[in-house]
Amino acid sequence: MTLVLPAGDMLKKIQSDLNLTEGREQEDLSKLKEWLVLQPHLPKIDDDRLLAGFLYGSKNSMERCKKVIDLHYTVRGAAPEFFKNRDPKNADMQSCLESVYIVPMPKLTAEGARVTIHGLQDPAKSQFNASECMKLVFLTGDIRLREDICSGDVLIYDLSGSSLSHLAQLTLPLVRKFMICGQSAYPVRLREVHLVNAPSFLDKILALFKPLMKDKLADRIHIHADVAALQKFLSKDVLPKEYGGDAGEMKELHASWRTKLESYRDWFISQESVLVDEAKRPGGKPVTQDDLFGLDGSFRQLAVD
Repeated sequence: MTLVLPAGDMLKKIQSDLNLTEGREQEDLSKLKEWLVLQPHLPKIDDDRLLAGFLYGSKNSMERCKKVIDLHYTVRGAAPEFFKNRDPKNADMQSCLESVYIVPMPKLTAEGARVTIHGLQDPAKSQFNASECMKLVFLTGDIRLREDICSGDVLIYDLSGSSLSHLAQLTLPLVRKFMICGQSAYPVRLREVHLVNAPSFLDKILALFKPLMKDKLADRIHIHADVAALQKFLSKDVLPKEYGGDAGEMKELHASWRTKLESYRDWFISQESVLVDEAKRPGGKPVTQDDLFGLDGSFRQLAVD
């Protein structure tokens, strides 16, 4: 799958919002590289596409970008359930890809946002593994950091077929770690979250996630009884056929994105060793598991603007 990138007026609008020009982007990339050289605990990062992804996602704020990069490589060493054994062709991930779909739509919305749809492929299958699905979220996020340019994210969670057995896997420690990694270590700019085909126990799901959200983000959650309501928010060209759109069939979109994931196999495996060296962190105080994921640990909330 190829992610269609903004062009023309849409690209100009996104760049204007970020106070970004081609010359400014190259200047900021140079400054970022200079800063990285002075951080003995961080790995060597010479991937311009990846660094540009951090800049774009951080609204071109150099200070925010630095914090996200530091945390990005810190959590990679602290959350092995998400950032180790990331071969997309191993048995666990293949099973995950058979049971769920997490697929960015090829086209952007009129506002330049990227829609990503999450759901169960076959609720009757027993392969669902919550931590492996969370790992898939981060695999997808890594690809988008390298390839995507957009104004923000629109997330759709199709909850049809979800059951209490799925909910039972969402333990509080696992959800907390997932949310902290996502909101601290990736430059996310959430525009909307849509929950469709909501089950009767949706309140229990929200009870797990809402305490970790800013009020402003919580206000952007929309709950729908069925997929038809999505068309009040999103045009047909960014929705699959099954959701009333004309972006293609979900099965084909998932297969195409799966091929993309598998094409990154060597890169994913190589990145498992690209993380911080806490022994070299300036100040001499390593960041611990408790600092990141303990109840008193400090972490930044999702960027909502």
